[in-house]
Amino acid sequence: MIKEIIKNESSHFKKYLITEISYIVVDVFTLMIVNALLGQLFPEDSNFRNLLLFMTALLLNMVLYLQAQKTSIRLIQDFIVNIRWKIIEKVKSAELLSFENLGRSQIYNVITLDIQTLSNTAYIVRWVCDGALLCIGLLTYQFIVYKPSFFFTFGILLFGTFIYTGKIILAKKWVHLSRDKEKELFDGISDLIYGFKELRINDKKNDDFFHKSLKIKSEDNKKFRIKAENSLADSNIITTIMETMAFIPIIFILPSHGNYNIHALAVSITCLLFFPFNTIKETIPYFVKGWISVERIVNIIEEIEKIKIEKTYFKSDKKSCDFKKIKYDNLSFTYSDKEGNPLFSIGNINLSIQPGEIIFITGGNGSGKSTLLKLLTGLYSPLSGIIKIDDLEVSMSDYRFLFSAIFSDFHLFDQLYGLQNIAEKRVKELLTIMELDEKVTFKENSFSTLDLSTGQRKRLALLSSILENKQIYVFDEWASDQAPHFRNYFYNNLLPTLKKENKTIIAVTHDDRFFHVADKVLKLDYGQII
Repeated sequence: MIKEIIKNESSHFKKYLITEISYIVVDVFTLMIVNALLGQLFPEDSNFRNLLLFMTALLLNMVLYLQAQKTSIRLIQDFIVNIRWKIIEKVKSAELLSFENLGRSQIYNVITLDIQTLSNTAYIVRWVCDGALLCIGLLTYQFIVYKPSFFFTFGILLFGTFIYTGKIILAKKWVHLSRDKEKELFDGISDLIYGFKELRINDKKNDDFFHKSLKIKSEDNKKFRIKAENSLADSNIITTIMETMAFIPIIFILPSHGNYNIHALAVSITCLLFFPFNTIKETIPYFVKGWISVERIVNIIEEIEKIKIEKTYFKSDKKSCDFKKIKYDNLSFTYSDKEGNPLFSIGNINLSIQPGEIIFITGGNGSGKSTLLKLLTGLYSPLSGIIKIDDLEVSMSDYRFLFSAIFSDFHLFDQLYGLQNIAEKRVKELLTIMELDEKVTFKENSFSTLDLSTGQRKRLALLSSILENKQIYVFDEWASDQAPHFRNYFYNNLLPTLKKENKTIIAVTHDDRFFHVADKVLKLDYGQII
């Protein structure tokens, strides 16, 4: 993915590189003019041409620098946006199982935090490139003017870079370890926040957790962060030593041995003063930390690229399908670990559904109810078995437009996406029925707030589902968080109304006192309909 994006941005990169090199050349040329004029201070006749040449070079330098900066900013932002959207497009078309295996938190982090880290690191890389190109330009100028000075400077820089690189590699190792310990610390803090009640009710458990877990993780994180920062500080000292050592041969050694040119020595010293030692000091530590983040981003992107993409994704031309019967024959599905070992299966699923039919599914925790819903709606592809709509064998992923679902882990959007020409009057009626009219208003296709209790959020999700007007409704324990009068409304009013409209309802429920509402009640146990 990254190679493809880099290839697409190659033209912008070439433009940036040409502009940057041109800027460095003009920068060095400006320095050459200054050095040339220093060699003839206070000439008897004022040389207007030299002034004009210097001002022209200075102006050109500023123009090229600004152009290089703007080109690099555009290049970096295009690069970052393209990576983010490539990932989003992969996720958008991913199979649910692949998405779940990768993990929501990882995907969220790479699209938000890690991509921002990559953006910051890209700017640091740009500064490092600026410094590297300037070093090359200044060394070339030294070589032309005074070769002994060049060889001394180049040798000291090479030796210093060798030692500096060793320190940076060591610092990178400690930063890696500190990041790992930081993750463990964050996990511990998460336990503190989400397990606060359990810790607060048991003082012995509370003290044990703080001293044997949180405190140890905090100390380990501190230890490795200190080592990392010490290594980076050592590398800064090496940069300072390199900067000082480079002046010694030019000032103390070369003048005392053989013939030398005072102007050439002055040029060499001026070049050294322009070397970007401070840029190296300021950017390399951030570069090291960003480098580690980039490594993690690349690893996550490699995992994202392995996401299984559905061959047949939503077809916008399909809006309805007037079916008479959907039949599921011998469907099976298995969860597997990373090595392919089976973890949990559902199988021998034989079921038919018809328009205007109410089907209840019941079963204990872990019996496979939610998995069955994902299989019936085409979110999971069956490992075996066939699905037929009116005796025509189909892939249910092509017919997901038939369903509107509220799963137990549903997400509530603040807008009614996918719906057009919504009658606000109808929405307000439903808000009143759901007793949400005093908390939520609807305007310009958006709800005013989602800051609601769990039961209220479910009622707002039900409102959205009703407005979608699909042919099959799937409800995963919708009534479990509702007050008694809303449970009664759901079973004795809403479901019969949908049935009269020839809608099919598949609902997971444990409310056995309402089982009489259903046409079929299926009990699931250990992945089997019994």
